[in-house]
Amino acid sequence: MSTTINGNGSIWKPIALVLISALIAGSAFFLTMGTNKIDRAEAINLINTNSPYLEDRRLLNTTLVDMGKSIKDQGKAINSICSTQAAQTQAITSMAAEQRRLNERVDDAIRTAARNKP
Repeated sequence: MSTTINGNGSIWKPIALVLISALIAGSAFFLTMGTNKIDRAEAINLINTNSPYLEDRRLLNTTLVDMGKSIKDQGKAINSICSTQAAQTQAITSMAAEQRRLNERVDDAIRTAARNKP
């Protein structure tokens, strides 16, 4: 069996050329493969600054804060109404007690007048 491929009598030159070409191509691929990759921190930063949902999140947060303020304001208004209603109830109770005292005095005056009637 002959060891010649190109007629010069040597098979090692083409094999060496293929191996050297593969080595050069592999080295170039290895050196350029990782140049465009980003790390985890950079990816998180890109998501936090360029996400299409970022504006939605801001809008939701703003809406929730506004709703919280509105609920607090409504709570204050309800507390004010309750305290006003409690004060009104206390005033009505005092007026009812005073009315009972006045009714008793009128009844006493009528009884006294009826006893002193000639």
